[in-house]
Formats: sequence, structure tokens, C-alpha cells
Amino acid sequence: MKNFSFPRSTLEPCLEPCCNSSPCLDPCLNLTSPCPFRIINGACLATIGVLGVVLSLSVVGMLASRLVKLPERKSLFILNVATNDVFLSILGILRGVGLAKNLVSYKDHHGEPTLTCQIYAVVSSLFKNNLSWVLIPLTVDRFVAVVFPTRYTAWMTRRACILLIATPWTLLILLNIYDIITVMTGYIKLEYNPYQHKCMYNEQRKRIEPLVLLLVPMVAICFLYLAMFTVILRHKIKSSRFFISTSAIILTGLLSTVPEILISTFEVKTSYEVFMIFGVTFFYINGVCNPLIYLGSHQKFQRQMLTSQL
Repeated sequence: MKNFSFPRSTLEPCLEPCCNSSPCLDPCLNLTSPCPFRIINGACLATIGVLGVVLSLSVVGMLASRLVKLPERKSLFILNVATNDVFLSILGILRGVGLAKNLVSYKDHHGEPTLTCQIYAVVSSLFKNNLSWVLIPLTVDRFVAVVFPTRYTAWMTRRACILLIATPWTLLILLNIYDIITVMTGYIKLEYNPYQHKCMYNEQRKRIEPLVLLLVPMVAICFLYLAMFTVILRHKIKSSRFFISTSAIILTGLLSTVPEILISTFEVKTSYEVFMIFGVTFFYINGVCNPLIYLGSHQKFQRQMLTSQL
């Protein structure tokens, strides 16, 4: 596997000698004795994951049980994002605990990825890749409402909304099943990356997958929002509260995804600490931001939360 030439950490020296006298790939290679930064980072990541699960599950529960009654289209789109946030936050907990307590075994004594590491890599790819795709239905809904307001009711039917939500999930699940089959048969080989503390696909797949599954929907979202803002400014349309909240959700989703794409896919050179904070922790914090946006922008969520506490 290609060696990384990232600079040595300034916060913590290597805990074991580097192989072949090359620059250290990771300041915390010794998994039996984690360094302070990894313990703190793992604890923060696990805490963020727990908060994300609690908050996102609260949103799912309030909408599914109709404690918070929103129009059906809005409920479906928010449920779609919140459900993905729940699973993504669970993965954040596992990643954080694995970093802090070494409960996740990444490699065996031969340096090969363990079964646990491979399972985590395959499962996490589904919900991480879906992070951008769950934003597409929200964006299309607002695009039709702003650009084609007279046709919104006719176009955005219940069937159309379900189709918008189900199509990305179906395609990504099929891709995930393909991954499981190819990994089990040995057609695709996962490699342990000591710098990122996770199993990754081969070099070509590592570059293509984020570009297709993360970058393409991000470009599509930006294009649709550019068209929306053009119409809003031209006709001086007053933005609704739902438009503002969905825009905030989409913006946080894009911002949390960009750093990992830049660092992991394009191999932007950075220190280990910067990568773990912006490329990993920042990615999983999205599951906390979205529920807070719902609570901050929708009075129905606020009233229900106050009622539950009382």
C-alpha cells in the first residue's frame, strides 16, 4: 500500500519505531497503548455519536408517532435525513470507542485487516455515501416549490416523494450487497490504512466511489440551489421557514462531507490531528447539527420537547 508522507505529530511522539525508517504514518500505531490525543478524540467522537443518536431518534419518534404534525411531504423528507443520521451516529460511537478503548481490532499480527474492520468498512460505506443522497429529495422539493410553484402539488405527490427517497436507498443497498459478495469472494481486497485507522478499498475504488457517490449529488444540489436563489432574487420571493431550515440542513451536510473528500480522496497533506478532527469527527457531527436545526426552526418540535421534559 502506498505510504503517506504526512508530517510527524507535534502533540505526541510515535509509540513504536516506524517501519523501514520511513516517516511515521500515524503517531498512535501502538494500538495496545493509545496516545492521549487518540483517547480524547475517540471519547469526543463517541460522545458526539451518542448525542446524535438521542437527538435523531427523538426527531424520528416525534414524527413517526405524529406527536409533531407536519405536512406529509415535509415529514417524509425529515424522517429520511433523521433515519440516516441515527445509523451514522451509531457508526460514530463505534469508531470513537474503537479509537479510545481499542475495542475494535483493525489488523491482525500480519498487518491484514480483521473481519471486524472489514464488516465496519462495508456497512459504514452505505450510510456515509447516503449522507449526500438523502439531501437530494429535500433539495428537489424546495426547487419545485420555488421554481415551479403552480405545479408543486401536481408534481410532488406522495408517490413522487417516496420514489425520491427510496431510489437512492435501493441503489446504495444493492451496491452494498455487491461489496459484501465481492469482499467475501476475494474479488475486491480491503486494505488496512494505519493513518486513517480503518479498512479501505483498493486505490482505484477509493478514488472513484467518493467522487461518484458524494461529489455528484453535491454538485447537483449546488446547481439546483443556484437556480433557486436566482429565481428568489429576481422575483423577490420571501423565503419560508422550511426553506431556511432545509437550506441549513443541506449546508451542514455539504460542509461536513467536503473535508473528508479532500483529505481521503485527493490525499491533501495534513497532520494526523487535523485529519482526525476535520476528516472524521467533523463528518460525524452532522448527526447532531440536523436535529438542532429542526428544534431551532420549528416551533412544533420545540413545544413537544418542552412538553416531554415537563
